[in-house]
Parts: sequence; C-alpha cells; structure tokens
Amino acid sequence: MRTQANQMKRFSMLSLLSMVLFSFLLMGTLSTVEAVDYYVFGQVFQISSEDAANASIVGSDLTGDSYPFAHIRIYDQESGALLGDSDAGQNGQFTVIFDLPAGSSPDIECRVYRVVDGESTLLPDARDGINSFTGIGQFHGVGLKVVSDEIIDYGDAGFRGYPGVGLVFTRVGKVEIPYISQDTTLVVRPVAGLADFTGNETRASELGVYAFKQAPFASRLLIFGDFGLPGGICTGDQIDWYQVKIKKIRETGPISYESEIDWKDPMHKTKTEVTTVPMLSVKATTEKIGPFDGAFDDPSTVIVETDPIYGLYWVNRNQVGVATNIFYSFPDLRVNWLSNAANGLYELSLVYFKEVGRTPDNKPIVQEIPAMCFAGSPPPADATGVALHKLVLRVNNQPLNVRFDHIYLKDPTSNEYFAGEGNPDTSIIGDALDFNAEGLCDIMHLQNKYQVEVHFTAHHEGQYLDYYNLYAISNDNKVTVNFDYEKFTDPDHTTATNPLWAGTPASGKSELKGGFTKDCAYRFRLRTHSRLQDGYHRIQWAHPDKAYYVMPLN
Repeated sequence: MRTQANQMKRFSMLSLLSMVLFSFLLMGTLSTVEAVDYYVFGQVFQISSEDAANASIVGSDLTGDSYPFAHIRIYDQESGALLGDSDAGQNGQFTVIFDLPAGSSPDIECRVYRVVDGESTLLPDARDGINSFTGIGQFHGVGLKVVSDEIIDYGDAGFRGYPGVGLVFTRVGKVEIPYISQDTTLVVRPVAGLADFTGNETRASELGVYAFKQAPFASRLLIFGDFGLPGGICTGDQIDWYQVKIKKIRETGPISYESEIDWKDPMHKTKTEVTTVPMLSVKATTEKIGPFDGAFDDPSTVIVETDPIYGLYWVNRNQVGVATNIFYSFPDLRVNWLSNAANGLYELSLVYFKEVGRTPDNKPIVQEIPAMCFAGSPPPADATGVALHKLVLRVNNQPLNVRFDHIYLKDPTSNEYFAGEGNPDTSIIGDALDFNAEGLCDIMHLQNKYQVEVHFTAHHEGQYLDYYNLYAISNDNKVTVNFDYEKFTDPDHTTATNPLWAGTPASGKSELKGGFTKDCAYRFRLRTHSRLQDGYHRIQWAHPDKAYYVMPLN
C-alpha cells in the first residue's frame, strides 16, 4: 500500500510538474505569438542654436539640414528601458525596430548621439520634449530635432570626368563661384574676390545663406572643388596628392604678387564606414588629410630620388557599392584655410602629384604631374559655375570698433551742456556731466530744455562696415528716438567698383536728439555689423547698450 501510495504520489507530482511546465511553455508560446515588431522611422535634423533659442519660432516650424550618420536610441519613458537603437544614413534617415506585446502604445523618448572614434556625444534636443512621443502605434514616423551648429556635408564626392583639368573650385562655404568675382582687371580689382548676391537674393535663400553684398571672406574658410583627370601625356594617371599655394595679389598695376603663404593648416575629415551585410552597422573615425611629409621623385631621372617634400594633402575618395561603403565628411573639401592673419586679395592654386611608391617609413613617394597635362577646360555649360585651376578671394580680418564714447545733456538754444545738479551749464564740454561714465539707469532730468547728445564710434578698420544704427527705445516699446542710421549701400558711401566704407571716423562722431516724450526707462542701443563672412554666416558684429531713466519735463 505504501509503495502504491508513493507511486500515486509521484504520479501526482509528475502530473502537476508537467502541467506547470506545459503552462509555462504555453505562456511562452502565447507570449511569442503576441509580441510584434514596432517600427519607429524618420529623419534627424540639426537646428542651429540661434533658432533653438528663438522663442518666436514654434517647435513645428524649426527647420534645418539633415544630420547624417547619427546613432539613435529609443527609451520607454515610464521604465527608462532601452527599447532599440539604430544608425542614421547619409541623409539622416533611420529605422529603429523593437518588439512589444501587440496592442502596446508606449510613450517613448528618442536620443540622438554623434559617435566618432568610439566617443559617443549626446546631442541636445532642440526644445524640451520635442523628441518624446506619446502613445505610439506599431508604425510611427518622427522627425528628430537636435541642436547643432556643426557644418556637416556628405554630398558630392568631388570628382568630374573632365580630361585635362586639375581642380575646378566650386564654392567657399555655401557661396558658389558665380557670386565671387574672379575678374582682377585693375578697374574692378577692388571688388574682386568679394561675395556678392546683388540681384541674386533668391539664390542666396536657396543656398541657405545671408544675401552677402560686397562682402570679404574672413576667419576659417572651407574651400571646395572637384578634381578632373590629367590629360595629354598623363592620360591614365590619377591625382593622389596636392599642395596649396596662396599668393597675395598687389592692389595696383599689372597682376603681380607681393607675398606667398606657406599653407600647411591641418585638415581632418570624418571617415564613416557603413557595413550593410550581414547587418547594418556604422563606424566613424577621424582621418588626417594633411599636411603630410613625403619624398619627391624627379620622373626625368632613372634613379628614384627621395628628396623631402612637405605640405602634401591626400585626395580622399569615397568607396560605394561594396559590402562596406566608405564616405568622407566634406568629400570635396580641398582647403581648410584659417585666414585670421590675412588681409588683402589672394590667389589660391594647386600643385598636383601622383603616388609612385612608399618609403621604408611609409611616407608617400610622389611625382609632380606637369602643368601641360592640365590644358583642358570644363564644358561650356559648366565653365561659368566654377573657377578653373585658381581661385581669387578678398580676405579681411581687421577689427570692428564699436562703443559709446560720451553721453551729454545739451541745451540746443544756448549750446551749453548740463554740468551736474547745482552747477551752471557750461560751454566747455570737458566740464559737462558725462552720463556714459555714470552708473546703470542713472536719471536724466531734461527739464523741458535739454536734448541728449551721444558721442559714439562705429568704425571698421578694413572699411567693410555693413551698417550702424543708434537709437533709444522706451522700456514699454512705445517711444523710439532715432539718433543715426547709415549703411554701406547709401549712395554717397560705395559704388559698384568701390566697396570701401568704414562707418564713422575712427575718432567717432556725435548726434543730438530730442523726442523723449514720456517718463520711462530707455535703452540706448548701438547696433553694428561689418560685412565680414565665412561663406556661411556674417561673423563680426557688436551691440553695446546703455540704460537710463529719462524724465522729459523735470
């Protein structure tokens, strides 16, 4: 009986275990059946920090360029769990796939990372919560907006099949060559090399840049171009390396050069390897483009020489169409010129080399491709949009001097100045009370007789001022007193062949104005921009402010 009971007991326990095991297996099967793939797809956009901070632009109206090769991670907002991740492609498009029980409608947070050399950097959201989404379905499209002032380009590879052509310069920043005069004829030389969209403002808008007018280049300049193919006796060769020559053109007389810059600024690009088989993966690293040291070989001699040569830059080439595709950021970027010390008219040109071997310490052995191999030209349809072999740029990095110098109260009837409480008015300006030296929000008692005289300076040393605007505005924005406003396009300042206007004299100027009609705090503003630009943005301005409480009648 005990044996039978024990057998029955074991049978019952085995049955129970079997039922439990079956239940677990059934639950697992049901769980597997009920889990479905969720797809979050879309595109990453980079929003400038200026637009992101501009409260007048609503989140849905924030627009920007696509952000390529970013890494996207999606989290469940409630649990904080990582649901899935993926990499964006060359145009910023991505798809993240993860599984959830059917019918789920989670709230998700999308985070965007820039990954280079294994270092991951979280890019900030353009607005709080703009990349979070509630109650998503199984297929959910999103536009992710992150703050970034990077200039990222993975576009044109930078090669054209023009025989007998070296480099054709195509643009500086976003400013295309047709909007940079290349005419160095003496009579128009003052406007050569300036960016000028006069009459082409629509094209500037299409390019996403300010409509520069008679604007010199400044600061770091990204110069782009496309390589052609050596011709003549060099047909079949390829341009592997190049040097950049930058010469300063004399402003007077026939074209000649007064100096040369030994250009060796460092240049790197982001190399992105996109593997598509057996699964998508993206790896980004920093690749040096130059300058490199090498060995120079004279092709006219039998012996291979290894004379040292410096300032070589490597011609990067994308590799597309295999299991691992290789892309370079700024694929057609050829010169990364930090021009801060330069002022004047410059000509940029290249010397071309082919690689014929390597030294024992792995330096390139190069031979110069002779100039006779570059006697061709682009087709007529393309020739007007490029600068062949050389590029002329007007560069200016001189300072902008903007300041309030003095602020006085003056009686226009007697031409005397307020000298302070308890003191008689004075005709000696040195004895007058200078409100510019007073504390913030000092009180100006105009006593129904004084006006405000502002001495100020808005002067560009290179004579490329855009405009200045001096005005005072009441704190409630209901009263504006305009002191002075001038711009370089005023008829008496510049012409089509003379772009120079410095603004005020270097010593400054003064303006006397009334019109303060109510007791209020007033902000005195001096808004000034020069025309200096880097091919993307205007880069030089000053906006000094002063604040005073003005009482017109007492």
